[in-house]
Amino acid sequence: MKPNDERKLTFDEKVELLYQEMMASRLPTPKAVPKAAPKPAVVKANERWSQKPIEAVIRDEAAHNQTLIERLRAEREAKDAELRHALYQGLIDVVWQNQLDCQAELRGLGRPSFHKGPGDPDW
Repeated sequence: MKPNDERKLTFDEKVELLYQEMMASRLPTPKAVPKAAPKPAVVKANERWSQKPIEAVIRDEAAHNQTLIERLRAEREAKDAELRHALYQGLIDVVWQNQLDCQAELRGLGRPSFHKGPGDPDW
């Protein structure tokens, strides 16, 4: 082929050239850092607790337990309040249903109520 005779590149050849240019200009991939071997539980515990004096550990645990106790107490009080509310609501429902039943019986007897009229003290 003569230098003046340049032929046109096909689509596949253009893609191949572009791919080679990209691969030549890309950054090298970083090497993965190996992970350290996991420590045994005893070593972790010694590292964690050897820094603190025993009194500090006991004080921290007591504070943690106190917050836990307060949270459990609040949950129990909320549950008790919910149960008390359900009990009261059940009692109100029973009384209301008894009243409706009594009114239905009165209507069945032909009396709308026990009120006598305008002179009745309950009127």
